[in-house]
Amino acid sequence: MGGCTSVALSPTSSSECSEPLALVVTGVFPPPSLSAQRSPVVEAGGRVTLSCSSETASGTFHLLKEDGADPPLHMEQRPSFERPQVLFPVGPVNASHRGTYRCYGSSSSYPQQWSEPSDPLHLGVTGGF
Repeated sequence: MGGCTSVALSPTSSSECSEPLALVVTGVFPPPSLSAQRSPVVEAGGRVTLSCSSETASGTFHLLKEDGADPPLHMEQRPSFERPQVLFPVGPVNASHRGTYRCYGSSSSYPQQWSEPSDPLHLGVTGGF
């Protein structure tokens, strides 16, 4: 694709180019599973590891918080003979980490095609407010 050029809105003004928007298709693969190592309830200032794994997908896993305020986290699964899995370290946690998370998987061959979402995981944060 070529570079972006300004778009004329009128004879005296033009619009700047926007940032590129990456589009993904979900539901292509079966969903991965998402779990919290130790507990999904964490003391403020503590740390938790969210584990995303799949029986079928390998490649990259994507962790999204449902409110959409933060960009998704992406992590490539390292080749192994075990069940494909990635660990997302979270923390030190604060009130902004509280919420519902889901993970998706995608293959390295087709990074814009994601799996169905995992079941939701609610992360609770206690104390320190």
